[in-house]
Amino acid sequence: MSGVKGRSGGRNAKTIERLKLEGTYDPKRHKNLRHPTPAKGTPVPPAPLTRAAHGEWTRMVTLLWSSELLTIADGAMLYQYCELHGAAETIKAMLRRVRGGSIKADQLRTKLLTQARLHRLAIRVFLVEFGGSPASRSRVHLSPAGAGEGQADDMSEFDRQAPLRIVRP
Repeated sequence: MSGVKGRSGGRNAKTIERLKLEGTYDPKRHKNLRHPTPAKGTPVPPAPLTRAAHGEWTRMVTLLWSSELLTIADGAMLYQYCELHGAAETIKAMLRRVRGGSIKADQLRTKLLTQARLHRLAIRVFLVEFGGSPASRSRVHLSPAGAGEGQADDMSEFDRQAPLRIVRP
């Protein structure tokens, strides 16, 4: 139902695996539902990164891989996050260099502080997407160890897709 807390199906929607684990899977309602499962792996940055951004890329890839949250599909978003991090580091370095009490220096410092604040807010949004905050990690549900690896379930025969055929007119 729309607008009812806990039942809206938005960010609180459960995966099929979660429904089965909790015993709330209903074949009538959930039979045709499928959730995307991107290939696990380490993405390659789509473009060259600055020095600070590359360091953050390496750090985040290591953290996300060890947390079992990294897939190849995350490359573009991770790239944007790392570029944003690199730009924030550049702004911080510029702030350290701005000296003097002139009006121009004060105006520049104000602009840089505003940019730094906006970058911090944007970085926070990206970190939430990657499960980088305690609150966002509580919404990530991993399947139990070994689940889905070579084990057939009741519906596995329906999960197989027929090969595509090209039909010419």
